[in-house]
This record gives sequence, C-alpha cells and structure tokens, in this order.
Amino acid sequence: MNIKDIVAHIMINIPKHTAEFCDYISFSQASITSNRFVDVVATNHGLTAGKTVVALNGDVKNMIAGINIVGDSAIITLADEHDFVLTDETVEIELGGFAESSWNGKHELLNVPSRLMLEIESPAESPPILSPSDFPHVWESRSMGANGLLEVVAVLADGFRLSIPATHPDMPNNAMRNLELISGFRVAGVADEQRSLDVWNETNQNASWLFVMFPNDEVSKSNEAESDAVATFAPGDDGRLRILENIEISVIIPTKKTGGADAVYKANGEIRRALISTLFGLKADEPGRDRTFGAVYNGSIQSVYNSAVYIRIYSFQVPYDITFENADISNPQSVAFRDILLSMAITENINATTFDANINLDENNES
Repeated sequence: MNIKDIVAHIMINIPKHTAEFCDYISFSQASITSNRFVDVVATNHGLTAGKTVVALNGDVKNMIAGINIVGDSAIITLADEHDFVLTDETVEIELGGFAESSWNGKHELLNVPSRLMLEIESPAESPPILSPSDFPHVWESRSMGANGLLEVVAVLADGFRLSIPATHPDMPNNAMRNLELISGFRVAGVADEQRSLDVWNETNQNASWLFVMFPNDEVSKSNEAESDAVATFAPGDDGRLRILENIEISVIIPTKKTGGADAVYKANGEIRRALISTLFGLKADEPGRDRTFGAVYNGSIQSVYNSAVYIRIYSFQVPYDITFENADISNPQSVAFRDILLSMAITENINATTFDANINLDENNES
C-alpha cells in the first residue's frame, strides 16, 4: 500500500468525521450554475485558478414540477433528474417551500417510479397548490455531485467558481445549503516519528497535525512449518505467505491546559473514531498480491506528553497473501518445443551400435 495513497484517502474522508486537521473556507452562499459549476460568494478566500478544494455535505434544491395523489400516496414529479434510490434501510427525503406546513419536512421514501419521480405517503387528501412564489422543492445530497475534490476554475468578482468532476452527473441549477469547503489540510506522510516532530516544529503549533508512517512489516509464520523457519514449502505447495503491512498514524495535539486532559479526551474519542471510520476495511489491490484483506485497527499508544504537546500513535494493519504465482519462479525462461534429438545404443556381446535421430516436430506434423 502506497503511503501517498493513504494520505490522499485520509484527506478526502476524515473531514466527514472531524474538523481537527482541516482549514475551512468562510463564505456566505453557494449555488449550482450551468449544471457543472458551483459558484461561491466569498471574500478573502485566497484561492487561485487551478487550486483544489474538498467539498462536503452540500445539499442542492431540486424543484418540484407537479404532485399527483394516488390513494394514500403522493407522486412527486421533479424538474431535474434526481439521485434517490431505495435501500434495505429507510430512506427519507426533505421537502420545503410549501405553503401547507404538513408537506414541509422529512418524509419516508416509498418508491422511485422514475428518474424524475418520487413517491411518499400523502400528507393530505389533495395535492397542495404549487405557487411559483413558494418554490417547492426537494433537498438532495449527492455523494457524486457537488461534493468531493473540486477544482477552482475561475476567480469571480465576488468569490470563485468550482468545477464539478466530469464523472459526476449534471446538477440542478439551484441554491445549495450545508456546504463545507476545505482549502488546506494538516496531514502529511513522513518516514518516522522524529521527522513528524521536525515538521511540527516548522509549522504553526497552535493546531493539531496528523502524520502517516510506515513502520516495519511482518510475516505470519506458516502453520505447516516444522521448525523456527517462517515456512518450509514442499514440492507442489503454492508458497502461500501472509504479509502483515503496518500503518501508523501519529497525531500531535497542542496542549493548552495543565494536565493535558482535553487532548487525551480528544485523542481517545473524536480522533480515534474518525480514524477508524476513515481507514477500517480499506483495501489496496496492488500488483504482486494474491489476496488482499481490509485494513484492521490494531490499537494505539501514548507516545509523548509534555507541557506543549500530546502525541498518540494509532496502528492499523493490512494483511495480504503472496504465492509462487506472484514470483519469477513461476515464470521461468523457456523456448518452444520444436525438435527432438534421439540417441539409442544397442549392445550385442561387446559391440555397440548407436542410432541418432533428429526429429523436426513441425515436419512430422505436416506429414
């Protein structure tokens, strides 16, 4: 598993669970334009074209074009294609903009008749009056929408414009809410704990940092080994070995109160939960591996505490198997079998007669 991939994965996902290692952008409003951009109204944002930000939790309005009451259900038709699907768990949708209060708020999604329609239990016997001035709508939060890694494509007079990734579907051209934008991270990959302290000392020491480290890996001893050897493979074995790749996360928290209790509370609560949610089950299907297992949490230890910092190291492990199929031994040098050189000796008394034959298999097949 590549340390840079782990750092990137943490940057994208850990803000969902904690704001401890992020720098957020302050802005007043955001909206979708031309189905492919997010226009953000902000001052003193410091962004330039080409920069990348992480967008989280953004909801967009999908306007309601009509409502049809069928029995106890209400079939809602939307102006733009939605992204709702039914799952094994209860799915709720949130409506807003209605003059009748019973329609506003969250409702259980009963069915998805089409990409433009949603079905809920009707809050009333007749559909509401859809006044254009009320702008009735459904709030949508899409994981592949205006969320994720977004590039700044333009700096505007009153803010900046973000581009929605080409792999994401078009979005409704409406206002957004709950959007969070992150412009910077205090997350880095380092060779060891000493280097993490060096980086910490070179930065603003008033905020927490997270460092990814790759300590020594291990090999799980084969159960069939009859000695202290890691493994003793017999002819015909596939040479299966389990490698235990270890990942350590060093978190440095500045301590501002005597005793460091606040830092201990944070490290063993919010930060630990965030790391487990971000990394537990992560897989890396890389070349040279026969089978890869998901990352597992392997505990944490307190590393350093003094009047300036509290440091805790969290351990994760990614097991994977290798076999002879992943090694050069399974791909020896060879040439095609084209000729047979046959030599025979017939001995009678003390006299021997030798017969040699050079057989061309191609010619033999042709005949």
